[in-house]
Amino acid sequence: YEVLYEKAANAQYWRILNSHKGTFTYDALKESDSRYADFDAYKNHGVIYCNMSTTPFYESMPVEPEIILADFIKVFHPEILPDYQPVYYSILK
Repeated sequence: YEVLYEKAANAQYWRILNSHKGTFTYDALKESDSRYADFDAYKNHGVIYCNMSTTPFYESMPVEPEIILADFIKVFHPEILPDYQPVYYSILK
């Protein structure tokens, strides 16, 4: 954890892929390890999330790079694609 914290504590964004049953939230992330709340991406709501239990990430993503790109554009520059609905990644709520 110390190495991870040293390298990522001040990162603006944090990308998470998991297969969470139910709704994954900042509270759920903190429940998995309370130290995650110390990360800047957690504090500033910069977690980019994909729930693989509801999205066929590994099955579809390799042949849809344009969708991954659009998802990241929506995350980093939402004004460019104001009506776009992300398929794989979005900012965690």
